[in-house]
Amino acid sequence: MPPPDPVTGRVYFLTDTACGSACLDFADLMHKLPRVVQVGLPTVADTIYMDIANETLPSGLGQFGWGMKVYRDRARGNNVWYEPKYRWPGGPMNDDDAVVRWINSLPKP
Repeated sequence: MPPPDPVTGRVYFLTDTACGSACLDFADLMHKLPRVVQVGLPTVADTIYMDIANETLPSGLGQFGWGMKVYRDRARGNNVWYEPKYRWPGGPMNDDDAVVRWINSLPKP
């Protein structure tokens, strides 16, 4: 039997549309934790391909890109984003006081 959860308070994971790459890897972990609630704005999505190489075409009219590595057996699918349980109702989340007031108004998990 696992030990009791030592966290007794509300735990929110705040995201916005700048959450990509390593932030999505962190979000993968946060979504595995009990009673952690994602709030804010949706994240971006990423692919299973990493370390993208680019080469300009000989004509100079375009580029070709390809993944050098691939993430196998990732729980989150290819081009999948996370949608928060509670979506930020305002514009940009650049007013810390407004974000704190909003989070404090959310239902208790």
